[in-house]
Amino acid sequence: AVGAGKTAAVEQREKTEKTEDERELMRRALLSNESLNSMVVLDDQRVKDIIDVAWKEEVQEEQVVIK
Repeated sequence: AVGAGKTAAVEQREKTEKTEDERELMRRALLSNESLNSMVVLDDQRVKDIIDVAWKEEVQEEQVVIK
């Protein structure tokens, strides 16, 4: 299996409340992400679950968020 035997610590954070506009922005971003959609089927419930547990994080300008 790909990645068998490799484990990593996962940082758990408190989910953040979101406005309906934020939820819709996140929904559209998830559904339009071709890489993500090539690996997993994103039905309405799965998208809702991802958005529900997401959190907000302040970042500095020019800060690398995803490598």
